[in-house]
Amino acid sequence: MIKWIGFTFIALCVLLAYAPSLMQLPRGDQVHYLAEVAGKHSLWDLTIGCIDLNRHRLISAGDQVLFRPLLYIILGAERYFFQYHFMYWQATGIILHLIVVWLLLGLFCAMGEVIPAILATAFFALLFVNMEMVVWQHISSYIFFIILLLLSLLRLHKICSSQENRRRDYWVLWLLLLAACLTYEIGNGFALLVGMVIWARGLKHRGWAMALFAIPLIYLGLSLINVLVHPFVFPKADPITAHGGLLRQLSNMFYAIGAWAYIGVFPHEFEWVIRSRNMIATTEMHLIKWPHLDQWPSVIGMGIILLFA
Repeated sequence: MIKWIGFTFIALCVLLAYAPSLMQLPRGDQVHYLAEVAGKHSLWDLTIGCIDLNRHRLISAGDQVLFRPLLYIILGAERYFFQYHFMYWQATGIILHLIVVWLLLGLFCAMGEVIPAILATAFFALLFVNMEMVVWQHISSYIFFIILLLLSLLRLHKICSSQENRRRDYWVLWLLLLAACLTYEIGNGFALLVGMVIWARGLKHRGWAMALFAIPLIYLGLSLINVLVHPFVFPKADPITAHGGLLRQLSNMFYAIGAWAYIGVFPHEFEWVIRSRNMIATTEMHLIKWPHLDQWPSVIGMGIILLFA
């Protein structure tokens, strides 16, 4: 009961916070996408027919190496059902965010006490740095990817906390992670990490661990099949070497994750740069900085969460 009351209160706060975004128009990559598929009208053409759209698009071409079929199926379904009624696109992002909040609350509750779980979930649900993910219509599928990861973690927690070796749980976990990889390629790394956890459980679980290790190979195989069936021209410039090499790319990835977490804890450091999408300003961030008066509620809230945790 406490869990439901907590989620209801969080959901009402989220709806109040994000309600103004329902009147927002598309921007950035969303405009390019709508222009690219303007001549497509059937559900098949917009979904299955666009699973490799990034490899063949004419407007704002790029990211040809990536393979994200489920991402473009979701985008195509939204385009088919919502057309140009952008309030529906925005409402979808808010609903998906609420699903993430519910699953995160369930995961926290499974690992600890209800009250700290509600406080931590509330902090995440209204985290200012999350706003762009929810209100930018073009990346609702990224939230879908997060939902798949949370469902995977809940299933993994069930597997690890149970003495039974249920095949159904492993199959569900495997399918969730495969779907995650086909939505966003970083899911391959997550599948490998989950596989390592299953491998560490013991000899009788290692067959399933190997099945999880095979997911990146399946992803790569499907991507290569797509290239053979529907060839495309690789970009002349190598996106890795063009931006400082592999080590620089990896360091940028960890810096981005660290910056996101840091800004979540110290929201007074967060500054918007308004462009075709909202971005984090590149100004130097200091670890210790006296909060502004209007930031104290967030700082106090984080302190309460840490105290109860």
